[in-house]
Amino acid sequence: MKLKFIIAAALMIAATTTGHAQNPTATVTLANGAQLTFSTWTYQGVTSASLDDVDNVDGKTIVIPSQVEIAGTTYDVTMVGPYSFYGSGVAEVVIPDVTTDIYFGAFDGCSQLTTVTVGRGVYDIAETAFNDCSSLSTFNLNAVNVTDVDEFDGSGVFSGCTALTTINFGPDVVGFSSDLFFSLNATANLSTINIAANRLLPITTSTFGYSQSGVSISVPCSQLAAYQAHAAWSALGTISADCGTATSHTLNVAANDTVMGSAWGTCTFSSDTTTVIYATPAAGYGFSGWSDGGTGNPRTITVNTDSTVTALFSLPSGTVCDSTVYDTLHVDVYDTTFIELYDTLHVQIYDTLVVTIYDTVHVTIYDTVQVDPAGIVLTEQNPVKVYVGEGHLVVEGSTMGDAVILYDMQGRQIVATHASGEPTLLDLPATGAYLLRVGQRPAKKVVVTR
Repeated sequence: MKLKFIIAAALMIAATTTGHAQNPTATVTLANGAQLTFSTWTYQGVTSASLDDVDNVDGKTIVIPSQVEIAGTTYDVTMVGPYSFYGSGVAEVVIPDVTTDIYFGAFDGCSQLTTVTVGRGVYDIAETAFNDCSSLSTFNLNAVNVTDVDEFDGSGVFSGCTALTTINFGPDVVGFSSDLFFSLNATANLSTINIAANRLLPITTSTFGYSQSGVSISVPCSQLAAYQAHAAWSALGTISADCGTATSHTLNVAANDTVMGSAWGTCTFSSDTTTVIYATPAAGYGFSGWSDGGTGNPRTITVNTDSTVTALFSLPSGTVCDSTVYDTLHVDVYDTTFIELYDTLHVQIYDTLVVTIYDTVHVTIYDTVQVDPAGIVLTEQNPVKVYVGEGHLVVEGSTMGDAVILYDMQGRQIVATHASGEPTLLDLPATGAYLLRVGQRPAKKVVVTR
């Protein structure tokens, strides 16, 4: 059919030896007459559908279906395959939420394509995916976190997209790779960025290329102060929010202890504006509610007066009492644990007490501790260490087979793998705060900076 598509097909066949497999195909005809051809593909043991080719799409809006039936079995459409729309005259494309991958050259050379909407499940967009889409003017990104931008031939995702002026970020977006929009440098002239997500999206001064400036940036009212205080966003253009024209009130959101956790949502609102506030406890601490009696997290709150709402964090509650141990007692301490004893603790041990420490234990004694016998077997394991190196998030201290999972601060899974050796390497996520869980250890907070 097309030269690049033939090359892509060869690459897909070659990929069979690395976990991918090509199987039977099926063609779906949309209501507007467009035809989409799908095949099954298998990656890491999971079989789903890949969009491989299109026909009769010139000048049409294509809403890619979430599921297709191939050889009698229904599959989720998780991939827009290599060069699947290459050189076509498609006018608009909507990619479903179940799709996770947009492969290299998927829309390369689609010179009539004006609008693209990316579903919330996409996390991998290969370079050249929208190469030379010279009429593309609006890009709607609803993906929660595009963490991978895979290099194919060195061209950027949006190289040659000279008409791209508007980027809209949906309400579920928490971040995106700093490489995603970098190729806009010297190719496009951004004029508008609209952000619906009620959070500060992390960027650097080069996220949208080095030549972009004077952009009109619209953000939620609750995040206006945060964006205006952010150096990279401020350098990109003028930041504004529609806070209404009625009497305004300021909501201050704070934490009772910044070591135990953080809270955000501070802003000035027009009267009776509804907003969402968040509280995130640090590892080893718990969130117990808000100072005004509210317990939701996240929590929707109506602002109708100047007020301060404080997130209340504390140590996990528990009772310390006399304890008699007649056999072996194993105590495993994961991460940093604080133990405060306000009275007398009596522990009688008749056999063995084994305490395994995976990170740090702080014990504050306010009165008397009596332990009999004095001999305690204390084993200290290597703590989990996390750092950025060579373009990866490096995790040390895991055990072979441990599940290694990275979440965003709202608890949504970003990356999941299993430790197969030391260290474990994760694709480097966007700048921001995350939660990392290794094996059965509690999640610990990880902050990625560039």
